[in-house]
Amino acid sequence: GVARSTVLIDPRGKVARVWPSVKAKGHAEQVLAEYPQEWQEEYRRLSDWVFELAARYGDQVLIKVIDPQSPEGLFKSLRYRVRRYPTWIVDGKTRVAGWDRRALEAALDIACGTP
Repeated sequence: GVARSTVLIDPRGKVARVWPSVKAKGHAEQVLAEYPQEWQEEYRRLSDWVFELAARYGDQVLIKVIDPQSPEGLFKSLRYRVRRYPTWIVDGKTRVAGWDRRALEAALDIACGTP
């Protein structure tokens, strides 16, 4: 079988917590509970938004969540001049920063060719 473990790294790069031998079901909520309340709320807000967009646009869009602290996230942040989070890059060129749902949906509608 597969042995899964989760490691939580704090902002200083130190190991803050280790969960050995975890089960996938319910583990994300267990880990999320370790974060400050403000981060939990932002995570849930972003997750809800991503799932709603996926349901609305289906296979017309590819939604990829990238950690801004990862090497890929750093590269994308520099490439697209991202200064605020969340930032959405639509069709490789249109940048929508922040929580403006109408602006993001308008950009997606244009990219998907829907009125």
